[in-house]
This record gives sequence, C-alpha cells and structure tokens, in this order.
Amino acid sequence: MYNFKDTYNRLIEEASKYQCLRSVGLDEKSDIVPMTTADMDFKLADEIGKEIKKYVDSHVLGYSRMTQEYLDVCLAYYKKNYNYEPKRDSIVTIPGIVTALSTAVGAYTKEHDKVIIFTPVYPPFYEVVEI
Repeated sequence: MYNFKDTYNRLIEEASKYQCLRSVGLDEKSDIVPMTTADMDFKLADEIGKEIKKYVDSHVLGYSRMTQEYLDVCLAYYKKNYNYEPKRDSIVTIPGIVTALSTAVGAYTKEHDKVIIFTPVYPPFYEVVEI
C-alpha cells in the first residue's frame, strides 16, 4: 500500500516549486502543497525504488541508442492503435517533453505565428513558445 500521509519538507532542499511559492509571499508555514509535474513530496514507493536499484546495480549507465526491439515496438504500436505505418527512419528519440515541444514549434511555425496553449499547463511550455 502506498503511503500518501508522510511527506518530506522540500522547502529545505530548495525545490523549485517552493521557490515559486516564496515568490508570492508564502513560506514553510503555508498549508499549500504544490502538485507540479514530476515533482513529489512523497517517499518513492518501495517497489519502484527496488527496481531502480536492481537496474542500476546490473547495468552500466550511459548514452544508448534505439534498439531494433524498441523500433519494432514503436512500429507495432502505431499500426495497432492508429493503423499507421511510419517509416522506420522517421522514428527519433528526444530527451524530454519540453525539448520535443520546442522542436515541434520550431519545425512547424514561423516567427510571429500564433500558438494555442491549453491551460492549465506545465509552465515551461510557455517559454518554448516565447523563445
């Protein structure tokens, strides 16, 4: 069972989401817990921690490229879910959602074009459009 009762005080770690709270006058006495993307105040679930440790203990960490198996899974997913068969060489990896969005905005828009952003949204998405 996952523990959602015990939290960590991320203020002392200078977590960026708490820096944002400070910028609007809130401090550690506030009862507001910002629930931002990929940033939690709860302990990592034991099962996840064990699997991460197992992986780290049994692998060399570094930069890897897409494997044939990865490409095959991607192609099968598109075929099954969208009845679409992309070319194998059109599948690329991008290190994160902000980088992917930045790449897409750069590829499909020109300077002074308008971009719709549906809110609420992860704040860096605004920065990608404004650059």
